[in-house]
Amino acid sequence: AGLYMSPFFLYFYWDFNDQLQLSFLFGFRKKDLLIYLLFALVIIPFQIVMDIFTFNIQELFHGWKVYEYMKYARYRYINRTARWKGLEKVYDESIDYSLRTVDQMCFSSQFYFILGLGGSGSFLFVLSLSMMLRAEYNMFEDILFGLVVGVMLGLCVVTRKASMLLADIIGLWKISASQMEAGMIGEDDLPTDFQTFDKAKDSERDGNSTGRGEFTLADLTTDAFRRKFLEHNRMWLLDQLSELLRRAG
Repeated sequence: AGLYMSPFFLYFYWDFNDQLQLSFLFGFRKKDLLIYLLFALVIIPFQIVMDIFTFNIQELFHGWKVYEYMKYARYRYINRTARWKGLEKVYDESIDYSLRTVDQMCFSSQFYFILGLGGSGSFLFVLSLSMMLRAEYNMFEDILFGLVVGVMLGLCVVTRKASMLLADIIGLWKISASQMEAGMIGEDDLPTDFQTFDKAKDSERDGNSTGRGEFTLADLTTDAFRRKFLEHNRMWLLDQLSELLRRAG
């Protein structure tokens, strides 16, 4: 995500150079930022190729099944049971507790949407603070501070509702009716506007696992874990089984 966002960040540095005083503080010319911007654009395809080689080297050297994991993650995302992947109430309990929420998003477009939105917000926040510090401006002394905050909060609410409406119109991230099998979560049953799902059920489910939030080899051999694994991955196992039988035939 950072690879594609860097050109936009550099453009902001160039456009607001007078307010940030970057060229003065770090001793370079303003037009040098355009060179950095062009470099950030040109390096994108080469960086992608280099990342492909890097992942392959890691697979060979460390034995990490990166490609198989990403292929399985893509399968889980395509066959998700909720429009927003993070709203699914079933985690892969074979993964370390601290990494389950990341794995839940399957490194999908929704995952990178969150990264882009959060990264851009943090960047613009720091950028605004830098401008105020350079100008020795105290926003809390401004008589219009409360009005500006109220207007911005109102714009955020309107933008959020408009974005949700537009997403429904164009069908963004919608799942087909064929994916709604018995036992799956229907969109009508989800909280409205992608709100946080019931935390009590999460706590109850997590409480049934080990107290440390992780699994030992002994836990992986229990019937309870095997049953949960089969329930969570039944469609993938059926596809893999049919593929193995086809190859054997």
